[in-house]
Amino acid sequence: MYAYAHMNDVKLIQISSLGDFHTKITTSTKVVPGVITNLETIFDKGKKPFPFEFIWIPDKHIPASFTNSVKPGSDFSLDLRIQILEADGVKYHANWSFAQCKLSRSSKSGGGVKVLANCNYFRSES
Repeated sequence: MYAYAHMNDVKLIQISSLGDFHTKITTSTKVVPGVITNLETIFDKGKKPFPFEFIWIPDKHIPASFTNSVKPGSDFSLDLRIQILEADGVKYHANWSFAQCKLSRSSKSGGGVKVLANCNYFRSES
């Protein structure tokens, strides 16, 4: 999963986990019918603002300190593209937009950076 993070600057980041406090998808989630659409429904139908968390993987272009420059309470948005591929092509794809999000905190999590936030806007194009 990859996303464009709109914070102080727009960056393409690799996401390894995405969800709320109860339901998550990860790069190792077994894809069965409804896994992604259930999470989509939670974001779409939930009371606003909704809790939102993701783990992104730093790389040589974007160090883990990227989110350190963003103070708690700062606004950001995230545009995420999800694709599930099979041997014969794309099985499922969706573009998710999270906007009017406020950073609660970020911390190291294994080899990634866990970001906790509250978000007021979600839109899905699948």
